This record gives sequence, C-alpha cells and structure tokens, in this order.
Amino acid sequence: EFSNGSDEDDFFFHHDRMLPYTAEVDEFNSRWPEAADGISVIHGLRHPGLFHHQRARIALSQIPNLKVIVMVCDPLSRLDKQFWITYLCNPPLPHPNPENGGALKREPGQTCYDSIASALDPSVLDKLQMRKHLRYLQDLFRDRLLVVHQEHMRTEPAETFLQIFEFLRIPSWRPKERQLWLRHNHRPGHRTDLCLNQSLIRELKALLEPEYRELEAMLIESGL
Repeated sequence: EFSNGSDEDDFFFHHDRMLPYTAEVDEFNSRWPEAADGISVIHGLRHPGLFHHQRARIALSQIPNLKVIVMVCDPLSRLDKQFWITYLCNPPLPHPNPENGGALKREPGQTCYDSIASALDPSVLDKLQMRKHLRYLQDLFRDRLLVVHQEHMRTEPAETFLQIFEFLRIPSWRPKERQLWLRHNHRPGHRTDLCLNQSLIRELKALLEPEYRELEAMLIESGL
C-alpha cells in the first residue's frame, strides 16, 4: 500500500526520544487495513522528513526487513530548488507547503540573497550538497536501500517501477496498457535566475562534479 497526496504521511515520532511510545506505534498500525487471509501486505510510508533526524534514521535501520527507497535528482536542479526555498529573497513562486500561507516568508534578520550566484560561496554550497548524507544512508541500510533517479521516472516509468517492485519483492506486477503516469512534488516555472546565466551554470556544475560522480556511483550500485 502506498500513500498519495502532496504532504508527508503521518508517523509516530512526535517527540525527540530514541524510540516511540508503544501507544503511538499501536495507533499508527491501526490505520492499516487488515490483510485478507493468506495475503501478505507491504506497508509503505512516504516521510522523507524523518531522515533529517539522526535518531530516527538509526531507529529505522534497526527494524528488520525495512527497506528504503530514495529518489534523487540532478544536483544542479536540486541546488536551484533548495536555494529558492532556503536562501532567495522575495522568491517568485509559492512555497511547496500550502500550510506556510502560500508565499515563502523570511524571518526578520534571516540571511537571504538576491541571486543564486551566492551559491558559489563555499559556506552556502556545502549546506546544499547531499553526497555525504546519501553515503551515510547507504552505510546504514546497505542492501536495504534503493537509489532511484528522478529522470528515470520521467523517461522510463514502467521499467523503473518494475525495478522498485522487484526490490520490494512484489510479484507479478505489470503496468496497464495505457498506464497514466502522474508527476508529484513538481513545481514548474521560474524559481531563480540560474537559467538566465550560462556561465554560472558551467561554474556550479564544475563545483558540483563530486556530487555528480558520487550520485552516478550510487545509481550503478543500485543497478540503475
């Protein structure tokens, strides 16, 4: 069973303890429907925010048979999006989370920048890179981690889903003849001034070369 919608699924880590309370786990488990006799049901949870917390990552790694699927994207595209969300002054698009009132609002005194060229600052660039976090997940979950590239979902959705289902050991799944593949977590349109500055694109890609190499290595290890 897989979740749908734009928000993260609820989870039972409502506090900063090492493990959840038994009552929280029982309440969480009660949301899943009972499986029919003889049918094995896989429970899926979409909650990437969990991986912001080291205690939650370690606790999840101790759950037997738990598997993790991580969707990754082009490092430069991700940097552009994260800079828009985190650092850009007066961003032109609404925040992806509608609970934030529609527009990105900076707190008084919060550091922000007028141009993504500020991402050339090593102190900013380092905060926007992901390779060390991905390697940490790989070390933690090992063969229980599957890394999938966003581009594969766009260009080869059926093949990518087949590989995901094989990873989860879900048998006998095939896409429908006219399967409709929808996009999620997608924010089209102008975000920053990056696409207007080709020299900046080249410079940032050069600085992100370690990110590209690490990502390619992890995708090869995942068989993608």
